Amino acid sequence: MKTCSKCKCEKYLTEFVKKSSCKDGLRSYCKNCNYQMQKDWRSKNKDKVKQYNQRSWPKVASKQKAIQLQKQIENKCVKCNCILIGRQLLSRYCFNCKKEIKKEWRRESYKRCIDTYKQYYEFNKIEIRNKTRLLEANRRANVTDRYASKLLREKNGFTVEQLKNNPLLIEVKKLIIKTKRI
Repeated sequence: MKTCSKCKCEKYLTEFVKKSSCKDGLRSYCKNCNYQMQKDWRSKNKDKVKQYNQRSWPKVASKQKAIQLQKQIENKCVKCNCILIGRQLLSRYCFNCKKEIKKEWRRESYKRCIDTYKQYYEFNKIEIRNKTRLLEANRRANVTDRYASKLLREKNGFTVEQLKNNPLLIEVKKLIIKTKRI
């Protein structure tokens, strides 16, 4: 912990700007006070800031352009050897090559998935058949009210109000379905 000489608050060391010429390697002002002092100085000395920017900005801009050109020369697509521009600089491939690679990967992934499903089915044929038989038997044994009312509405032409008034219709339909399935 260290106290700021400007605002007199005790703050963590991470709240102070680094400065190698000071004893502890940190400025005596915290980051907030330092920022405020810089802001005040810039507002008072606008002409000096303007002169500095006019002198130094062309140099900075020309350096940045040179760096970008160098990156464009160095960064070429690995597959088609075209120059990468903009967001492509972060990648090794251009947009078109990236699309092709993704398509190839999806095809291979799909094939791998199909192969694993086939292998699983081959190793577990008996278990899968038994499970499907049990599910089918449960489905035949348990007819839901919703399914029976759906059949009554669609095939026999009953309305929702008629089914609500006569709940025995649903029970009768369930019995009919069960006898047909057995």
